[in-house]
Amino acid sequence: VTPKTGEASADPQNITITVLPNDGYERSTTITFTTGLLKETLKVTQKGNNESVETATLDPTKTYTFKKADKVVSGQWYVMVATKNDKLWACNDPSSDATNFSKGFAYPKGIEVEDAAGLVNVSGGAAYVFSATADGFTIKNNATNKYVLQTGSHVSFNLAAAVGDGCYWDVTKNADGTFKINNKAVSKWIVMQDKYDSFGLSQYEDGGSQPWLYEYVGEGFAPEYKTVTIEEFYTTTDSYLSVKAQVVAVGAKTMVLND
Repeated sequence: VTPKTGEASADPQNITITVLPNDGYERSTTITFTTGLLKETLKVTQKGNNESVETATLDPTKTYTFKKADKVVSGQWYVMVATKNDKLWACNDPSSDATNFSKGFAYPKGIEVEDAAGLVNVSGGAAYVFSATADGFTIKNNATNKYVLQTGSHVSFNLAAAVGDGCYWDVTKNADGTFKINNKAVSKWIVMQDKYDSFGLSQYEDGGSQPWLYEYVGEGFAPEYKTVTIEEFYTTTDSYLSVKAQVVAVGAKTMVLND
C-alpha cells in the first residue's frame, strides 16, 4: 500500500495497492484506513490463475469412474479414498451414517473399492465437489447436497445446507500422494478412522489414514484387456491403442494392454 501514511486533506487522495501475481485460487485481504475517530475497511479480492471447471451433474444412484488426482481443481467432483487393513475405502455420503445424519452430523461409512490402473468405480452419491473461494475450499456432497464443516470439539462431519462458519478447508498434497484436507476453523483433517469403518476428522498424525483424491472422468466401466504382439503395438494405426493404452504385463514377444 502506497503511501502507508499521510496528512488529512479536503481533496481526494490516491492510494496505490500493488498485489503480486496469484498462481493459486482466489484470495482476499482487508486494508483499514484510520484518521482520528474515523475508520473504514476496504476488502481487496484477487482472482487466481489456478484451474477450475464447470461442475458436472452426477446422478447419485449411478456409478461413475474416478481417476487418481495429483491436484485439486475448483468445481471438480472427487471421491476420497483411504487405506485400512490393506484395502481401499471410499468415503460414502453422510446419510450412510443413518444414526447421526438426522442430527446434523455424520461419520460417513467406507465403501470398499478396487483401484484398477489408477481408476475406481464409485456411486455418484459418494462424490464431493471441491470449490475454491477466497477463504479456502468448500466441500459439498452430491447425494445430500450438504456442505461439510466443523466448528466444535468433535471429530465428525458437521453438515449444513449453506456455506457458513467452519465450512472452509485447506487442501495440501502429501509426499505419498494423499491429501491433507484440513478444516481451517478447528485445525482437524479428514481421515479414515483407525478404530471404525467410517470417515471423520483427526488432529493427530496417527489418528487415521488421510485420503487420496480421485477426480470424476465419466460413467463407470470395467477395465478391458487385450494381448497384442510387440510388432503389432509399434505398427498399429489405432491411435487409441498406441497413445492411451497402458502396459500392464510384458512377455518375450507379447504385452498386455489395459484400455
